[in-house]
Amino acid sequence: MKVKRLGNKAKMVVQSNQSRKKLRALKAKLDERERKMLPDAQVVGKVWLQRYLELIEYKASHGDCLVPRSYQTLGSWVFTQRQQYRLYLQNKGAGENVKSKTTMTEQRIQALEKVGFIWSAHVSFEKRLEELASFKEEYGHVNVPQDYVSNISKNSSSSLGKFVNKCRIEYKRMKAGKKSIMTQDRINALERLGFQWDARQIVSWDDRLVELKKYQEEHDGSTDVSQTLPSGHPYRSLGIWVKNQRYQYKLFQQNKKTTITKDRIESLNEIDFAWVKGDKSIR
Repeated sequence: MKVKRLGNKAKMVVQSNQSRKKLRALKAKLDERERKMLPDAQVVGKVWLQRYLELIEYKASHGDCLVPRSYQTLGSWVFTQRQQYRLYLQNKGAGENVKSKTTMTEQRIQALEKVGFIWSAHVSFEKRLEELASFKEEYGHVNVPQDYVSNISKNSSSSLGKFVNKCRIEYKRMKAGKKSIMTQDRINALERLGFQWDARQIVSWDDRLVELKKYQEEHDGSTDVSQTLPSGHPYRSLGIWVKNQRYQYKLFQQNKKTTITKDRIESLNEIDFAWVKGDKSIR
């Protein structure tokens, strides 16, 4: 049995019908007030309106319009709106100069802003640092997986995991004398959180314990490793790890979520671990 193939004109009719059905289905999910606020399809375009309705649907489910770029077709559409908006602003300031072609219009801008659209999804370094600190508080380390998504980063073009990877790349560029956005202040801020510049050198908990025992042998039985050792010092990372064990132990005592376990506490107590800075051991 031969299957008839649709011609281009027939395909366009099918697609048009499907688009109308999609629009009706999306509109049906809105209440009367929301439907009245919708822009005119003849003004903004039917295809654009369909994506706009998908955005409203996304906001209803996620609480915002910050759609990740990788999120279906809608993510790419949202990214395009920001691009077109930048061109629109450039055109407004161009005067009589040559202007760039853009699909953005006043009507589309107004419609997007009515639903709380954010024109810039850029997240500052300081905000990422706060996000990284929150990650550490929850998981006890800053070894963020590349695909990790948080409340902040899920809506931007870059996740926290990608930010961490970017920091390592920029650090290497800086050390190589190349142009880089990394600065010494940023390095210090990241290292205070226990940031590892080489992902291949991330050390396990058990390896840190072995390292602490070695430190203890070299320092008359002390486990009170300083957290203020200079960058590059062989025990700098160990000092940050020791500080984190104390913090995790406090969470444990408060019955809060923590990475420390009874077995780890016992292992540290066996070597007279200083749970409080300056004390030899407090069990």
